[in-house]
Amino acid sequence: MADISIVQVNDTHGYLKPHPELFWEGGSVRYETLGGYHHIAGILNRIRDEGNTLLLDCGDTLHGTYHAVRSQGSAMLPVLNETGFDAMTAHWEFAYGPENFIKLSEKLNYPVLAVNCYYKGTSKLVFKPYRILDVGDLQVGVIGIASNIVDKVMPPWFSRGLEFTLGLDELPYWIEVLRNQERWISLS
Repeated sequence: MADISIVQVNDTHGYLKPHPELFWEGGSVRYETLGGYHHIAGILNRIRDEGNTLLLDCGDTLHGTYHAVRSQGSAMLPVLNETGFDAMTAHWEFAYGPENFIKLSEKLNYPVLAVNCYYKGTSKLVFKPYRILDVGDLQVGVIGIASNIVDKVMPPWFSRGLEFTLGLDELPYWIEVLRNQERWISLS
């Protein structure tokens, strides 16, 4: 079996450039310059050069900085598409309203995955539940679970027309679909 590097990126909050980040160490504060997609891309390129890589964006991506908020996330799309993610799930991406996020997701070069995000009052999923990827000699199934608190603690417009579950009831079903109907071999 081939080795796979699974890289999860999340909470970039729209930062294209490195920025000062606050850290607490004991009782004192320390600042370190971190983040930015240029820095992230450098790390990702080194990891990709080492072999088979699966790159996942776990959300909190399309909001946070001025350009991300001002454009309601669209300013991030060229950078995200260039970064080469394999799949994404979401949390604060719903901040500009579900309709906007759905439109943005359609412009990404990779799918947004969520087994737990439904059109309100239905069993219809808003996003694809999974994606199968060829990583080296292996096929890998990736199942997405969006943040389940969007319709519970976030402002109402974040989830207008949607509802979210924990995803725990749905997950076994989608694992079964991947194992048996899609006929790929699980890594677990």
